[in-house]
Amino acid sequence: MDPGGHYRGIYRHYLQDPEKLGLLRVGDSLIVTVAGTAGCVITPLFATYALSRIKFRFSGFWFGCVMLTMMIPQQVMVVPQYIILKKLHLIDTRTALVLPWFFGGAFFIFLMVQFFRGIPRELDEAAENDGCGKLAILFRIMIPIVKPAIVTSSLCVLLDLAGLFPAPDLYEQWQ
Repeated sequence: MDPGGHYRGIYRHYLQDPEKLGLLRVGDSLIVTVAGTAGCVITPLFATYALSRIKFRFSGFWFGCVMLTMMIPQQVMVVPQYIILKKLHLIDTRTALVLPWFFGGAFFIFLMVQFFRGIPRELDEAAENDGCGKLAILFRIMIPIVKPAIVTSSLCVLLDLAGLFPAPDLYEQWQ
């Protein structure tokens, strides 16, 4: 469909320079969203397995510490995150937008711990009797069972990251 008239020059101008259309920003948003979602689902998965299935000293205490972090509003963490990212020289990078999501999954740890607690321990014991180690049990038995929790967590993170408007303004310094 040809727009015709003097609009033809305007469209040609935008098609020659994709930055003006904002296509590069859309690509950046997709990269940050996918990487952040992957990080916020994978990291809590390992923590969840350790907290719910592996017996170690003070596991209940550490789970309580994770739950306490849910009580801290995200706005309180903006300045400390900025200071840490600045010291790591990550300001003006996509990593600054993604890295906090790798460590900020208290709700997802809570959600997955509840799923893991619903799985009978006899599955772990049967897998150990068959010669599986802890990682094999996690990847071959537990992850297929908790796929609904993984999908739920992924969708929640995806929605959070898609609506993350202030973060680029905080962690990118425009010239």
